[in-house]
Parts: sequence; structure tokens; C-alpha cells
Amino acid sequence: MSVLRGAKGTTCAIVPVKRLSEAKQRLGGALSAEQRKRLVLTMLRDVLSALNATAGISHVLVITRDGEIADLARSLRAVVVREPEGSDLNAAVACGLAEAAKAGAARALVVPGDVPFATPADFGAVLAITQARETAVIAPSHDDDGTNALLMPLPAPFAPAFGPASFARHQAEARKAGIRMQIIRTRNLGRDIDTPRDLAQMAEHPDYAFLDIAPATIVAAEDTLTSAEAMALVEYADLDALLARAEAKTVAAHGTIVTFSKKVFIPLTQLCRDTEGGNPGAPPAGKPLAGALHGLYILPICLPPHHRGLAHD
Repeated sequence: MSVLRGAKGTTCAIVPVKRLSEAKQRLGGALSAEQRKRLVLTMLRDVLSALNATAGISHVLVITRDGEIADLARSLRAVVVREPEGSDLNAAVACGLAEAAKAGAARALVVPGDVPFATPADFGAVLAITQARETAVIAPSHDDDGTNALLMPLPAPFAPAFGPASFARHQAEARKAGIRMQIIRTRNLGRDIDTPRDLAQMAEHPDYAFLDIAPATIVAAEDTLTSAEAMALVEYADLDALLARAEAKTVAAHGTIVTFSKKVFIPLTQLCRDTEGGNPGAPPAGKPLAGALHGLYILPICLPPHHRGLAHD
């Protein structure tokens, strides 16, 4: 017997949520364990509240095996389905799809718990695109890599494929199943919270003030930064600490030995290039390349190797 009542012919929403101890591990470089836990709970509250307020959704199912997640879900009128032990994200989604189909639901809207900016209007726009049984609807993440909403007819005509590159994978699975996939993009649905850089979006929302993240904390947890983030560092007070972390990352990735060849001197920010392609010890025959130093000038900087920890071939 299904845990759902009165779902026949309706649209159900399905929200899979990991254990709090396992959630948002990619944010570990920017947030403490307690902050990550509170973030997951606050985002889930926002997502469930928006789904509850969406016309056309009869039931909201939360698939989890975390007790605290389950308690919050029930307090927001969601139906909790226990995630099978040892299952991954897609197995949890499949469990929810099967439960909704067993109750006779006509469609299921699968939504991750980390799209806190999505509104009832966003979810309603997804539902409004089609009622056709041979059609599915997908809303991608902002980078067109992930899937932030997936509307499917029931029983599910193809297996869920959430995870890296799921936007493309869901479209491929739909094609194989003979299902037409329609795409909808909305700004709010595209804004999920997966990486430290995504946390910058939370600054405008007072409910997430507990995150209290400095721009440098976000950058230090990422491999690259945007120009806007680089400009934000101008306001960062503790530049010595930032430089120390940058040095540690550089040394960990590349070590402390600088190598160079007799033809092209790579390490010194590409300033030391043999401009005429001949003997690196000879003076330049013509005008040197812009931003280049000839070997005649760079060798005294690099030698002797044992003085500066350098090696040459």
C-alpha cells in the first residue's frame, strides 16, 4: 500500500535529501560542519515551502534516511519515504518515483534540496509547459551541467541520471525512451548551491546570514576566481594570511624546484624566451619579442643553481 492518499492522476514533487553528516561535503573548505548542517536544513525549508505553495502539486515526498531531515519535512506537510540503505542519489529518486506511481500519480517533479531561490512561479512554469504523457521537462543548473528540476510522466519512462553532466544525460535517456524533452530555464531554478563560489549568492538573503563568509574564504576554497571575486579581495584585510594560503597551494601543486631549458625559460612568468631560436648565449640578432628577456640576461639571475635551489637541463 502506498504512503500517499488521494494522489491518483495528480502531480507529486519528489525531493531527495542526504544524511546531514554527508551533505554538501564540497563546501567543507568554506563552512564548518555545523554551518553545512544549518545550510541544508534552511535550504530544504525554503524548497518545501515553495513546493507547498505551487498550484498543481498535490503531494511533496522527501526521500531520506536522516531523522532530523524527516522531522523538518513532516513539519512542512511533506510525506517522508525512507531511503533504502546503501542507495545513492539516483536510487533514492527512483524510490520516490516508484512510490508516486504506486499511488496512481500521473507525473512527478523531481527537485533537489539545494535550489533555495526557486519560487512557486518557477515550479508552476515547469508544470505548465505540457500535460502530454510522452513529454518530460527539464530545468538545468546555471552552467548547463546539472539538473535542477525534472518533470516526468509516471510510471517513469527512463531511469534518473542525476549527478555530473545530468542535464545532457537526462536528455539522452529521454531520447532512448522515445520521450520528448522540453527545456525551461529560469534564473531562480538555475541557482543551486554546490560549491564555495555559489555561497556568494546567499549574501542577499537574511535567512542565510549565519554563513558570514568573507570573499577570501570563498576564493581560498576554490581553484579559480572570477574578476568580481578578485576585486572583492581588495577589501580583504588579512592579505598576509591570504598570501600564505596561496603559497601553500602553489607549493603543494608544483613544489619548490624551478626548471628551465636552454631554449625556452618557462618558470619566470614566461619573461625569458630565446627570441631568435639560435644560441641562447648570443646577443639578440634583432628586436626582441615584447615581454621577453634574452638568455644572456636571465642566466645570471638563475645561476649558480645551488644558491637558489634551481636546476637546469
